[in-house]
Amino acid sequence: MIEKMRVGFVPFGFYSYPTEVMVARAHEAAEAVRGLGAEVVEADILTRIDDVPRGLAQLAGHEYDVIVACVIAWTETPVVIGILRDYLHIPILLWSRGGYSQEGQLVSLGSAAGATACISALQHLGAKYTYVYDYPDAPMNVAKVLRFCRAAKAVNILAHARMGMMGYADMGLYGLMFDGLDVRKRIGVEVESYDMLEIDQAVARLPRPRVTTLVEQWRKDWQFEAPVGEATLERVAGLTLALGDKIEERGYLAMSTKCVYGVTKYMGCTACMPQSMLGDRVHFVCENDAPGMITQTMMGLMSGKSSTFMELYEVFPDRLLVGVCGFVPTSFTKDGKPSVREYGWGGLTGGMVNTGQMKTGRVTLARLSLRGERYRMHILTGEGFAPRPWEESGWAPPAPRFPSLEIVLDTSVDDFAGKALAQHYGMVYGDHRQELEDLCRLLDIEVI
Repeated sequence: MIEKMRVGFVPFGFYSYPTEVMVARAHEAAEAVRGLGAEVVEADILTRIDDVPRGLAQLAGHEYDVIVACVIAWTETPVVIGILRDYLHIPILLWSRGGYSQEGQLVSLGSAAGATACISALQHLGAKYTYVYDYPDAPMNVAKVLRFCRAAKAVNILAHARMGMMGYADMGLYGLMFDGLDVRKRIGVEVESYDMLEIDQAVARLPRPRVTTLVEQWRKDWQFEAPVGEATLERVAGLTLALGDKIEERGYLAMSTKCVYGVTKYMGCTACMPQSMLGDRVHFVCENDAPGMITQTMMGLMSGKSSTFMELYEVFPDRLLVGVCGFVPTSFTKDGKPSVREYGWGGLTGGMVNTGQMKTGRVTLARLSLRGERYRMHILTGEGFAPRPWEESGWAPPAPRFPSLEIVLDTSVDDFAGKALAQHYGMVYGDHRQELEDLCRLLDIEVI
């Protein structure tokens, strides 16, 4: 995550149960949340309706990503709602502690009853909540607590996020378009326009030592399939530095370029290597893909990892061939080093493409649709394998080996085809389906 999770922790109980037991179990749960790396404001345990003003006062003066309503024992619903009514605008985690055994006998404080008694009220009030429960005599369910708190933090980050997009509608691809105001309303993200001319002028203003120093570093770090001219390297370095400066200036979490009918066509330099070199800094996608840019940011926030996008090339009976025509973040390559060659496709030339081969292993793919009364996200998991030899038609021979994978999905290929939302899917390593589903629930995004 980008920042620490900010948690308001409020424990609830009942005055007829032993106070010292409830206080100890409440503090134990609060300490567990702190142990997850969260900043926690901890209120005293509340057992009566008259305790509500004190609880509200203890929570006041802080901003939170999530409120944890930890039900330690049976509690009266008005006590819980008396606190949560002021925090319905942020996610709420309803958490009941399990009972414990003493002298060979289970001791129950009725926490599950107290928590579930609140659920219909939370639903009626429109709360964005999740109910997590512990088993008796079992460890606290901190994994689910962490997952929900991360999702709540991501909601807050997205509500204030700024992303940069150069131009609009590369190649007129309808599936990559978006309504900026609708996205602002439903998710909060501001997709900010920046101009190709602005970047081109920024490249021209760069001090030459910045450019040459970067080129020298690349000559040491990169694997060149064939010699690349100094002018090409400097042009790519200039574009990388100018885009990086724009990211820093505006605080972008993600960025997209106008790839084919923009940078490549008019700036004489494909954006592949700049995107590769910046892809571990922000979530990068090309071709003005706004839904993909937001998807990748969500994936990055929930996984804590860099993301990339994969384009669908072929469908096999048991797998998909996905890849990118010359771009992949360095962290996705096997040896952590770009492999490069000069660009030449469909009569267009200039710049370089990344031919670094990708790590294999467990992956999550996802795609957000920004259309309709309710946004949708298609989430898939699978195993990524090294691809068979293949090439895309139209490249100057010998055709480059793209960063790519063959992915054997956990679902069927037919199921994927029936739900596919676009040719681009965001990808992160590892299985992060559940985390993304948690985030989608909080943002009222339908998972398909």
